[in-house]
Amino acid sequence: MSAGELIPTAGLIKMDMALVPMGSGRMGANGNSIIGRVGPTRWRLQVVTDYLDMDEARIWDAWLANRIHLGESFTAWRLFRLNPQGALGTADGAVTLTVDAANSRVSLGGVGPYVAMPGDMISYRTDTNGYYLGMVQASVAAISGTASNIPMIPRPLAKHATTPAVRRVQALGEFELATPLEPFEDYTNRQLSFEATQVLR
Repeated sequence: MSAGELIPTAGLIKMDMALVPMGSGRMGANGNSIIGRVGPTRWRLQVVTDYLDMDEARIWDAWLANRIHLGESFTAWRLFRLNPQGALGTADGAVTLTVDAANSRVSLGGVGPYVAMPGDMISYRTDTNGYYLGMVQASVAAISGTASNIPMIPRPLAKHATTPAVRRVQALGEFELATPLEPFEDYTNRQLSFEATQVLR
């Protein structure tokens, strides 16, 4: 399963990302549906394209083939949260990371006058070469170049031992298709619509 190939943007008109608690439903004794929590909260991606022209259709055709037939995952970002709301400070690249998973917090070092704001997105590589993607829950201003104890949701995962590759600009999550797509000989003049679920590893 390949993680890293970005989702195409050719003809893209919608890419909504929302947090969804993982659960299973069953009927209670009184007929009411009861949801049992069976896993950690994940991001769900909803993608819609415009009616594709020939060039756009070829891009999506090749990309979807790898997802459908090879089972490859892909990476995507929150379309309208490309940049943090507050001051970025030092550009991503040499930012250091400390993870406090038990308290659902991260600390970033070497960020200069960075200000984390509620709704900002932060991602990094995990210890198993996956991607953590989280949303900042409260304002935290860096002091002496370190933004300490930034509250995050979902709960942070263990970071990669050597290269966590923190991203505050175009923070990335890893996803896999969750919607069966009808096979077509050609996607030209067709509109694509599908959902994807975050991969946690």
